[in-house]
Amino acid sequence: MKKIKKRSRREFLIVVVILIIIALFLLGGFLFNRTAFDKEVRECMQLSVFQSLCVANIAIERKDIGVCTQTFPRIGGSAGRSGCVISYVEETGDAEACDFLLNELMIPDCLLNAISSNPNPEICEEISEVFYKNDCYYDLAEKTKDPQYCSYINEDCQEDSRCTWLKNGCVMNAQNG
Repeated sequence: MKKIKKRSRREFLIVVVILIIIALFLLGGFLFNRTAFDKEVRECMQLSVFQSLCVANIAIERKDIGVCTQTFPRIGGSAGRSGCVISYVEETGDAEACDFLLNELMIPDCLLNAISSNPNPEICEEISEVFYKNDCYYDLAEKTKDPQYCSYINEDCQEDSRCTWLKNGCVMNAQNG
């Protein structure tokens, strides 16, 4: 009976060692691919200026906002992250990527940047602040050359004279855009 237990422990240890070797092999392949990726990002980070734009170009090329969020983590690097995310959104029109901004006050402006590549009225509906929503419909009307979006501009914002200005200039800009 003792021989069976010793043998099963030995077999168990062999299986565990084999599983560890397989895990290390798989992890090694992942790390190898990650090293090539990190090399491009490291080159960007060596720049004295335009680091976030450089990283954003990699993210755009790979169609992966994760490049921005991994390069500029939550702790520190918020300016780099913001620049990277906004550049990515402006080029791709991916409005959902705005959710990765650390400063929530920047989200409406980020959504406006999405309109330039993705003229989708649903993006404007995501904006709660009246002026930014109005600005979004203005940009949408201008981008699509469709003055119907001007009717969505809310003139009922008495405290902000910009609303009236947007409404008055919208139709003209949409038709002449």
